[in-house]
Amino acid sequence: MGKKSLEQEDGLLLTKATGGVHTCFMRFAIDVAYLNERGQVIAVKENMKPWRIWIVRDRSAVMALELPAGRLKETATEVGDWLEFQPLQVGSL
Repeated sequence: MGKKSLEQEDGLLLTKATGGVHTCFMRFAIDVAYLNERGQVIAVKENMKPWRIWIVRDRSAVMALELPAGRLKETATEVGDWLEFQPLQVGSL
């Protein structure tokens, strides 16, 4: 929130996203992928416009990955895929 856009490589991993995600107060659309605790994609929403709310009722949803709009399509990410995350090294920001 507060940004005018996301860079192509930007993203935000929400690790306590069991209640849902929203784009309130955002100025741009995003792609969202819900993940289970093992990192498997269980739901996707492409091009989620500002001022929208998305709640996934799947109890296995524990994380949400927010990306620039169009990134899920570019990477061919879909339900059933497995994503792996690695922590950033100190000083890499």
